[in-house]
Amino acid sequence: MLALTSISLAQTPAPAPKPATAPVYAWQNVEILGGGFVPGVVFHPTEKGLVYARTDIGGAYRFDPVAGRWVQMLDFLGKADSQLYGVLSIGLDPQKPDRVYLAAGEYLGGNARKGAILISKDRGKTFTKTELPFWLGGNADGRSTGERLVVDPKNPQTLWLGTSRDGLWRSEDAGLTWTKTALPADHILWALPDGKGSLYAGAEARDGKSLYVSKDGGTSWAAVSGTPKGLMPHHAEFDAGGKLFLTFSDSVGPNGVKDGAVKTYDPTTGKWDDITPLKPTAETFGYAGLSLDRQKPGTLVVSTLNRWGSGDEIFRSTNGGKSWTPLSKKSTFDTSQAPWLLPYAGGSHDHLGHWIGDIDIDPFDSSRVFYVTGYGLWENRELASFDTGSKLNWRFTNQGLEETAVLELVSPPVGAPVFSALGDIGGFRHDDLTSAQNSTYFHPNGVHTRGMDFAEAKPSLIVRTSDRPPFGYYSEDGGKTWTGFASRPPTVTGTDYQTMGIGVSADGASWVWMPAKSEPYVSTDKGQTWVKSTGAPVNSESHIFPIADRVNPKKFYLYDNRKKTVYASEDDGLTFKVATMSAVDWGGRMRAAPGHEGHLWVGGWNALNVSDDGGKTFSTLPGFQEAWSVAFGKSAPGETYPALFVWGKLNDREGLYFSSDLGARWVRLTTPSKQFGSIRGVMAGDPKVFGRLYIGTDGRGVLYGDFKLPEAANK
Repeated sequence: MLALTSISLAQTPAPAPKPATAPVYAWQNVEILGGGFVPGVVFHPTEKGLVYARTDIGGAYRFDPVAGRWVQMLDFLGKADSQLYGVLSIGLDPQKPDRVYLAAGEYLGGNARKGAILISKDRGKTFTKTELPFWLGGNADGRSTGERLVVDPKNPQTLWLGTSRDGLWRSEDAGLTWTKTALPADHILWALPDGKGSLYAGAEARDGKSLYVSKDGGTSWAAVSGTPKGLMPHHAEFDAGGKLFLTFSDSVGPNGVKDGAVKTYDPTTGKWDDITPLKPTAETFGYAGLSLDRQKPGTLVVSTLNRWGSGDEIFRSTNGGKSWTPLSKKSTFDTSQAPWLLPYAGGSHDHLGHWIGDIDIDPFDSSRVFYVTGYGLWENRELASFDTGSKLNWRFTNQGLEETAVLELVSPPVGAPVFSALGDIGGFRHDDLTSAQNSTYFHPNGVHTRGMDFAEAKPSLIVRTSDRPPFGYYSEDGGKTWTGFASRPPTVTGTDYQTMGIGVSADGASWVWMPAKSEPYVSTDKGQTWVKSTGAPVNSESHIFPIADRVNPKKFYLYDNRKKTVYASEDDGLTFKVATMSAVDWGGRMRAAPGHEGHLWVGGWNALNVSDDGGKTFSTLPGFQEAWSVAFGKSAPGETYPALFVWGKLNDREGLYFSSDLGARWVRLTTPSKQFGSIRGVMAGDPKVFGRLYIGTDGRGVLYGDFKLPEAANK
């Protein structure tokens, strides 16, 4: 059993003199740019240049016009509040531009966290929180419809909140308390005051009762007569004359939409007019995004949704919808800042993209417009010149907006700083942490990269698994080029989440692949053939990952945290035997320490645990009540054991922690404003840079931290 105390004391050098100013730990994103669905952009109606964006799993952002970057507002959220990174709606106070309200919550029901209203009085620098008695679906169907959280423009103390399945609610004290209104619908897609005392709301319904109006402050409601049956309003806006413009789809989206329309409604006369640019006939699609040009009455744009055949389109009209011009054929796309878009799009980017659930013209600038996609934002600042025949050059404006879901990180001892396995967009060899442009995108990308590992003694060999044929790739030049596996285990058939993790022996000779709902398989010929292991468990819940010993090339491990069992192999993963059946309860991912054969570290709901005998026995480090993830970094001078990084709760305080002396002393790397609650438990220390840690999040991208001295210490 590992004698932690004696080792740490024996290897810890004499304390160095303290610097005049204590070092701090600085965090920033590894630049990818975008990478996930941005369901909505919201311009402030009364202050020029103030604009926000919301994401389905990656928080909410405010655009900094001076820096030209998006600023994340929700990094203060801790682990218990991680699902508040899913932002269903943004509400802005037209009378007080400093006020911003967020309706937050990712999932509906089950073990999901219930929703909350986040209230800021300083443009998102700080927030207070109001808990809600129901769930919100920030990552559920319908998330790209219009804004559900609305501030009454005449009485800013009154707020309206349309929920994902609990109807429409009202607050009369600026979001502190809420009561349910009598609106007879469950899923509310948007709420919209008309500025004259009435409130309109769109709902998910196909019976012609998907548009409602209240003329008495939400006390009573009536379905608007003439609303089209079979469709529901995705977005709506009033023009200066009081006419309501609406886009319709037969589903809330962003998937499953087959029909749609664009219409106007005159509340004064009750008259409906159909202004649909293109009917869904030869191919199926609906309409979603809608924006009126506030500087040019009669000018508006709308977007299609789920037009997969020929690609989604944006239509523009300058005469109130009597005629339309499609924008795609007169558009170009600048991908220079994010060159990963080219291989992601199949070699060229000559189309508007997919999931265009929202489009927004700047209310103060007819030339500026944003539209959203499933992988980020596009911006144009020449829209007004389109009338003169000019082409539109769309820019992928995602600087600072990092929304990828990170499934694995590895940092080899030589070569690029870090490699990321990403959901949806594949992954990167991050040659330059501050530039996606100067990094190497995985090509082929394989869509979701599920698992990744490198050979500790031969780090130029890197192996990864993915969700598309051939389901796995290997590189022998440090991730610069990739070769697809020649075959795969028979249990890998192409179902999402099936390929899962892979481990590579220290010498690179053996690869152990653990697909979902399968025993592990071993290849000793670079993926030409695969042999099923014996004695290993079935990965029934997709929670078991193969772990290569970082020293002995014959040894592999499996950790079944559901059954508290560790399995070990001493023959390249061909056979496994139970090492112990009394491991920690419901822990996170087990990790093998580099440079030390048989050293396994794993967190649990009750401790941080380590084994030095290949998982037969475990010791518990004192202090940690919970430890959700562990990683290893470069050793401190005079130390032979890697530095430790732990995400957990130490002495009742949640955070990311660092120790260079085997846990004798711990430094907290996170602060109340930087907690990154959406960490997936995916972490990697850098073996080349002392103190550097990479963390992978569920929608907040890849972040890395370094010890730095404050400016005052350098003067």
